[in-house]
Amino acid sequence: MSESQYTINLNEIEDVSKPVFAGVQFDSRPAAMRHLKVAKEVVDRFGGTGAVGLDIGSKYGLFRRVVKEYGISAIRLDVVVRDDKDGLIVGNGKKLPFNDGVLDFVVVSHVLAHIDDLPPFMSEIRRALKPTGKLFILQNNRYGWWKYWGYYIKRNDRALHYRTFSKWDIRELLRKNGFAINSMKSPYYFYLHSKFSDLCYRFDRKYGGIIPLWLATQWLVVAEASAASDDGGRKIKLSLAAKPLIEVAAFTHSVAMKALELFIRATHK
Repeated sequence: MSESQYTINLNEIEDVSKPVFAGVQFDSRPAAMRHLKVAKEVVDRFGGTGAVGLDIGSKYGLFRRVVKEYGISAIRLDVVVRDDKDGLIVGNGKKLPFNDGVLDFVVVSHVLAHIDDLPPFMSEIRRALKPTGKLFILQNNRYGWWKYWGYYIKRNDRALHYRTFSKWDIRELLRKNGFAINSMKSPYYFYLHSKFSDLCYRFDRKYGGIIPLWLATQWLVVAEASAASDDGGRKIKLSLAAKPLIEVAAFTHSVAMKALELFIRATHK
């Protein structure tokens, strides 16, 4: 594989019935996008370098299998023993079995809300990363329609998650724990709608990245170690004046998007 081939072509996931990439079968095209957009960020930076990283909360190891095709090794860490034990370490992330500064990257995909005590978790990640290492985060947005509906309106999401994050929260979490953000973007907007609607899927592929970050369904964040810490620097927070307006907008947006999702599901054939 030449240097120019060390990238992931997301346009390959177009077949509705068989979303397959690098031999990995995904449940749906949106599910494929969820994994592959994170993998693309990693491959674009580390493809062909023999980089070694850690995928925390790896579940079924799909990320590991994809990036392996690009000369990258992703060790898996999960609290549950999986059927596929390839590269799997069982643990909770609060005490990583690595020496200081040995990992090229760490991936934390839909994990932060499940951690009961974040400071030691974030500290371990920073300790194990190389000075030039990268942290890749995929995280739902508190004010995105999907999370707002489940956590604040229907409230059934609270049984599975300790907390939610706004755009300001995730920036402050990283600042306090010695990370600086390289990039923060919206990887998709609809997601659930796209499982049933080809139009929504194609909208996401073309325009999902332009959704304002405060309203995004979730973010894909790339960060690196910085000099900032919890004992200095200006805190990042949502102003009290803006919060009521954002809450109203989030509620209205969530109800409208849930209604659209239910309509799409009902008319899907």
